[in-house]
Amino acid sequence: MSLEGDADHAPYHFSAHPYPIEEPDYEYPEDAEDWPQYDGCPYKNAQHLAICLERFLSRCQMQETGTHPPRFAMTCWGNINFENLECVTMGSQWQVLAVGDDANSGAPHMVALMWSELARPQNEELCRGEVDAAIMIMHGRLRDPSLRPHVIAPVLLLSAIGEHYLRVIEAYFDKGELFMRSTPLMDMRERDLDQLITLVRWCWGGPSSKDIKLVKS
Repeated sequence: MSLEGDADHAPYHFSAHPYPIEEPDYEYPEDAEDWPQYDGCPYKNAQHLAICLERFLSRCQMQETGTHPPRFAMTCWGNINFENLECVTMGSQWQVLAVGDDANSGAPHMVALMWSELARPQNEELCRGEVDAAIMIMHGRLRDPSLRPHVIAPVLLLSAIGEHYLRVIEAYFDKGELFMRSTPLMDMRERDLDQLITLVRWCWGGPSSKDIKLVKS
């Protein structure tokens, strides 16, 4: 999966925000400079990276007035009636920091930001926490009676991992089978503004036009 370029490799169920986005206007300059430095502890590195990403996502600004606002609004996951979106077991810790839903349309799609304790991650191997978080979010959404007509509840998951890496994962069900597509690992040791803006565009964009409703025969 890719967040740039070929539409055939982009997320299936999500779209990118089509309007320009500017870097946050930080009240305190040190906020912009506060970027994770490797300290030898995978879970602390991942946690700090996720916190920096959450701060960036919540403070970005649209470049022009009059453009459509973001479709997704990020909030603490506890505000959407989820429980236990975390694991505190040493050696496999993970936590979902924030989730976003499209309150305007009532679509079941969600965007989530998490961190997980994983040293030396591999491109083709998702960690247990990423799989667990995606399934728990989808299951929680489908417990909502208003979403029962939908056969899937897609999730776009930003996953901060151990040693300054990030990947974006799209999870969804299709014909009873779980699919999880991910971008290659992104090296986040240096603060890359263009990369951060790309992440914001996908977090704000909203559902794609792909139909996810149950078609009755």
